Amino acid sequence: MRIGINALAWRPGQQAGVDTYLRHLIDALQQVDSHNQYVIFVGQQARQYLSLAAPSFHLAICPIYSGYRLLRALWEQTMLTHHAAAAGIDVMLCAGGIVPQNLRIPAVQVIHDLQVFHYPENFRWLKRQFLLHMLPRSARVAALTVASSECTRADVTRFLGQALPKTSVVPLAAGAEFRPSSAQAITR
Repeated sequence: MRIGINALAWRPGQQAGVDTYLRHLIDALQQVDSHNQYVIFVGQQARQYLSLAAPSFHLAICPIYSGYRLLRALWEQTMLTHHAAAAGIDVMLCAGGIVPQNLRIPAVQVIHDLQVFHYPENFRWLKRQFLLHMLPRSARVAALTVASSECTRADVTRFLGQALPKTSVVPLAAGAEFRPSSAQAITR
């Protein structure tokens, strides 16, 4: 199976949560899955931040810069489908929560939180309107929505109208840098 990972929303050094999630997910998948093929769709500035050592992992550098959010969102909604089809993608993981509306293959939407519904005042007007409109639409077209916690899953069903059977909880794992300290380190 050829799995696409829509990492276009990733802005290295700007969104610590999405950045960390994607780097760790891609690193872990390279260690555990040599059967499937992966194509990671990234913007121009993200290419040097991913280390793809496994031969089944490939970068698709898209002609956009994730920092230009409006242009990135427009490109994602209009052109990503064509690039996914050209790459022979069977299923797309949308790590930024937004699924292209014209995608003709199954998509998995990843939602870490729905802050825009709880704290809309923390979002600029245009971004707030985009998210309030696109997140529920993305949930409707997604084959599956992955929430990072039971609380987020409840928000997905409440705010996005996603049915529980189409929503799964996949808790985030701790990075390799987090491990029990030695007794000597604790004493220090």
